[in-house]
Amino acid sequence: MSEPYTLEKALWTEEDFEVMGWHDNTIHAFSIDNRYRFLLDIDYIFTWVHPKPGKRYFKFWIAPSTLIFENVLDLVFDMEISAPHHRKIDSITKTNPTRPTNAEFIGREAEYEWVIETLQGEIV
Repeated sequence: MSEPYTLEKALWTEEDFEVMGWHDNTIHAFSIDNRYRFLLDIDYIFTWVHPKPGKRYFKFWIAPSTLIFENVLDLVFDMEISAPHHRKIDSITKTNPTRPTNAEFIGREAEYEWVIETLQGEIV
């Protein structure tokens, strides 16, 4: 039996981005809503459980989670989706901080270009 996992908090935000890990999180679905949000349903891996001696496979503490990207204006998919059960995130990066054209309306002084690298391509 593995050690119990204690969740640090129920809601993680952009401020937590640098301490979060994205490798091997499975993507199940995505949507775009009428509030300019891109929602990505994933299984978030909270911790990896190392295999016991003589065993080869890792186990994971995971939870269904939704990544929400706000104020999305340009969304580009460049990926193969032929194997839906293999849609796994390799990494997520944020670059190019800029001031939003609608900063007063959304209450944010910076927005980023987010790059979601998967094993089949990327979402920007």
